[in-house]
Amino acid sequence: MPTAWVRPEFQAHDGLVDLDSLHIMDGLVLAFGFIDDRGANSYGSGIMVAPGLLVTATHVAEETKGTAGMAFSFLSSGKMRLWSPHQVHILTGPRNDVLMNGDDRRRVSDVTLCSCYPMSDVALDQPLLMAHLEVAIPKIGERLWAVGYRETAREDAPSMAMLCSSGLVTAVYLEGRGTLLPGPCIEIGMNTVGGMSGGPVFNTLGHVIGIVSTSIEADDLLGPTYVSLIWPALVGEVDAPWPKEYWPNGEASLKLANSLGFARIHGEVEMDGNGGFKGRLPNPSSKVE
Repeated sequence: MPTAWVRPEFQAHDGLVDLDSLHIMDGLVLAFGFIDDRGANSYGSGIMVAPGLLVTATHVAEETKGTAGMAFSFLSSGKMRLWSPHQVHILTGPRNDVLMNGDDRRRVSDVTLCSCYPMSDVALDQPLLMAHLEVAIPKIGERLWAVGYRETAREDAPSMAMLCSSGLVTAVYLEGRGTLLPGPCIEIGMNTVGGMSGGPVFNTLGHVIGIVSTSIEADDLLGPTYVSLIWPALVGEVDAPWPKEYWPNGEASLKLANSLGFARIHGEVEMDGNGGFKGRLPNPSSKVE
């Protein structure tokens, strides 16, 4: 199966726009949901980051528990790719969190690494597009772009839209922002809507620096939207059944994928025993491949 890493390019704009085409990202961005007797249901988004690995929001992935979870994307050929989630890595730390029902571990991020495999061979002859990831601390006033799917109607058949929102960074919280946003996150002055949670947030280089966690709708269309930085996904490990020839012993991580040439990561992240993160930003003078 051919693979390629891409850097989407965006125009500077404020607010939410419809990208006019479901396949404009050509399979890079995914809708995340489940299948029931009504068909496919979408309630979040995700981003493909390596063969058989995607990243979404933890709260989006948790919604698949007890359901026939799935992720799907649209291709420029008019075809769809359907993925079945296999294992989700939810990063936890040693302190108690009442939201974890009394567990002695707490969720330390809203970013989740998920392994998946194709539900069919449909469209696997086309290149699998994957995103560059960057360990970044966005600056106040920096412009970023969020992309995700939204289910717009459900009558005789579901209707989907791909949306893009853009705005400027207004705050940075490297130690998290309360119980609901425990990991490194930022605040952006932009609106995002339901279905965009878990979707990628890009910088001007077209690198994914985070995922959409939550937002507050405002009349001025400036949100804010809270974005969890991508860092926790870089320290997770999952069982990976696909592609079989890629992952030694069937175990995958983005660090391993990067070392094997299956992922593109700019910068490094380490996690300490207390659930804290230490990031090493990419060298600005280094060559961008």
